[in-house]
Amino acid sequence: MTPLMHACDNANPTCTQMLLAAGASVNRTDCEHWAPLHLACHAGDPQSVELCLAAGAVVDLVCLSTQETPLLTACESTEFIEPGPIAGQSTATRRAACVSLVINARADLNYQRPSTKDRQGLSALHSCCIFVDRLECVKLLLSAKADANLPLGAPHGVCDDWDYLAKLT
Repeated sequence: MTPLMHACDNANPTCTQMLLAAGASVNRTDCEHWAPLHLACHAGDPQSVELCLAAGAVVDLVCLSTQETPLLTACESTEFIEPGPIAGQSTATRRAACVSLVINARADLNYQRPSTKDRQGLSALHSCCIFVDRLECVKLLLSAKADANLPLGAPHGVCDDWDYLAKLT
């Protein structure tokens, strides 16, 4: 990991700003393809997210290990850092701020992580609907026109065989 990645991963926007001003690469990735923007979203640090986006971060870069874009990372992360500058904000507020920033940067709202035997093919909207503390993120995604009818990626998709469904009722 680069120093910028460490600053973003630890929700340190002051250090993030200094490193970017010194020419740190906002799109450099580690061996699993985590970029500073993923890490800022994972840490729940909207200030670092905004700095990374302003510096030209690729908004839909897919992490190789998790198959997540920064938007999906912001929606799925459950381990937000308690940073000093924004310690008074709730996790839900910080998450919504990160999601809003990435949406406004024209993220692919309907990207789905590929399904595997261990992980479902969730989109950001799917992920936010799982957790009760993510209603503000659901509102943001729907306002931005995320697909409310997007099925889970195979093999967990929806049944579109209406004749079969009618027989069950």
